Amino acid sequence: MATIPLSVSSDYLSNWGAKEGLREMMQNFIDSQDDCGVKGSISYEGGTYTGKVTLTNYGAKTLNREALLFGVTSKANRTDQRGQFGEGLKVGCLALVRENRQVTIRTQTENWIASLAPSAEFGGRKVLTFKTHKRQTVTDDVTVEIYPVYKEEWDELNRSFMFMQDDVEGKESAYYGKILTGEAFRNKVFAKGIFVKDMEDMKWGYDLANMTLNRDRSMVDEWDVRTNILQL
Repeated sequence: MATIPLSVSSDYLSNWGAKEGLREMMQNFIDSQDDCGVKGSISYEGGTYTGKVTLTNYGAKTLNREALLFGVTSKANRTDQRGQFGEGLKVGCLALVRENRQVTIRTQTENWIASLAPSAEFGGRKVLTFKTHKRQTVTDDVTVEIYPVYKEEWDELNRSFMFMQDDVEGKESAYYGKILTGEAFRNKVFAKGIFVKDMEDMKWGYDLANMTLNRDRSMVDEWDVRTNILQL
C-alpha cells in the first residue's frame, strides 16, 4: 500500500461541486472510450433517492501513477478529445471528495481511493490524497466508482451528455457538428457532446464539434459560438 499526497489544496477550485466532479469523470470516460475504440459501460445502482455510479472502460489504455501528475495527458493538442489540460481526473476527484463522495479508481493493476488528508509535507494542510493497493488480478479495464450520487444528480448528468440521449432528432455535418431539431433541445448548446449553456432566441439546439472550451466547460467567447452555429 502507498499513500500519495498531491500538491493541490482542498480548497482549489472552491466553486466546483459534485456536479462538476461528475462531469469530469463522465468526460474522461467518453474520451477513453473513443480513444480505445471499445464501448464502455455506465450504471446507476440505487433507488429513487441515492445510488452508486460505475463507469467502466474496457480495453482502456494503461492508467498508471503518472496520471496523478498535473499536466500529464495524452490528449494535448488533440481536437478529437474533450479534455486537454491534464487535470480533469484529479480535479474531478477533488470536487467529489470535498462533497463527501467516495471515489475509487480501479486501474489495470491498482485500486486508488481518493480522499482529503492533512499532509506533513505541506504544514498539515489538507490536500488531495490517493491510497493505492495492488489488485489481486490484473485486468484490461479501468473502472471508476462514485458513491453516493443522488438521483437528481444522475438525471441531470444524463441530460448533460448527448451520448446518453435516446433517438436525438437532427441534421449532422461531417465537420461542424449537429443541429438538434427536437423541441427538448431548443436553445441548448453542446460542445463535443457536453452541455454548455442555454442561449435565448435560438431556433434549434446545437452540438458543436469544433468549439474551444475553457476548463469549466463554458464558452470562451460567445462570438465563437455564433460563428460555429453559422458554419454548421
